[in-house]
Amino acid sequence: MLPLLLLSWHLLSGLTSTHAATIVDTHNITKAATITKPGCPSKCGNLTVPYPFGIGIDSGCGLNRYFELNCTTAFGAPRALYGDITFYDISDDRCRISNVVARKCYDKAGSPTQSNGASSDIRGCPLSYSPLNKFTVIGCDDFALVTGEGSRNFTSGCITLCSRAEDVIGGSCSGIGCCQISLPNGLQYYETTLGSLNNHANISSFEQCSYSFFGEENRFEFRGAADFSDPNFMQRVKETVPIVLDWAIGNSTCDQAAAAADYACKANSACVDSTTGLGGYRCKCDSGYEGNPYLDPGCIGHSGDGRKNGKGCIDNSSSNRGIKIVLEVRIGLGIWIPMIAKHTAKCLVLKYGTAVTLSTLSYA
Repeated sequence: MLPLLLLSWHLLSGLTSTHAATIVDTHNITKAATITKPGCPSKCGNLTVPYPFGIGIDSGCGLNRYFELNCTTAFGAPRALYGDITFYDISDDRCRISNVVARKCYDKAGSPTQSNGASSDIRGCPLSYSPLNKFTVIGCDDFALVTGEGSRNFTSGCITLCSRAEDVIGGSCSGIGCCQISLPNGLQYYETTLGSLNNHANISSFEQCSYSFFGEENRFEFRGAADFSDPNFMQRVKETVPIVLDWAIGNSTCDQAAAAADYACKANSACVDSTTGLGGYRCKCDSGYEGNPYLDPGCIGHSGDGRKNGKGCIDNSSSNRGIKIVLEVRIGLGIWIPMIAKHTAKCLVLKYGTAVTLSTLSYA
């Protein structure tokens, strides 16, 4: 008898809860088939603006006035403004906005030549500064204070000391030329001011200006002493280091919001409480669904459940999850394997990380 080759494809259509969570967490509403309310624009320049955000003041395209952006060409290329803040990116739970940088410069005699602080205020908005940001100070004879107000009332600071440019190591914010600290979660206002211990009297040969700013930690690259003399340092930070904001809807918890008439989560979606400490919630599609959970008709099933365009040949009922297909093929008829595989591929659409294993089980 010719040996039998048993080919076993294990279709893991019944994804584990861990895998399902991964799908949901990486889902992005900007990639949904419908991302805006009917008749509303979805783009401002290169920025995709998904509902509950919307383009146009009083346009009705946002969930409410707190989610409306003004798309303007007053500065040349289209720019999405939230007050005087420029939006660069919007995702399921965060957005990235333009930065502000404080600077203080001294002449060789130790007299200040330029001085400007920096502050940002988003109180009253459904936004807060993300823990992904760090407060950063650049200098060698400098300190900076940062103050929060409102629900996060605090004062903190950072000091940087060094006497030689050679001691400043690029890529490291350890207190020698560069210092970084975290700020409280849920922050909505901060103000920073710069000062110097000796007005740069001992370091004027290699540092004239010091800087402080708040922004996304992994987007800033400290270049060592070269940053002290870089005339474009402020502009570089503004262009490459955004501030990350967390956003949420309202200030109610999921339990409170679910009973309200204006509850934002649509069909086949779940509510997620904000973790900022300020209240509010967001919506996410249930496992096996995709789309924009804030728009009717809600989230829809995707082909990751084993169906091809909704018309697959796999019964996806709970009793049949974890399907195992076994094909017995005689070696002498091996020519049929490609045909069988081709037919099987029509039935099994493998997306969203569905795992398939091919193994030789036994020989007869």
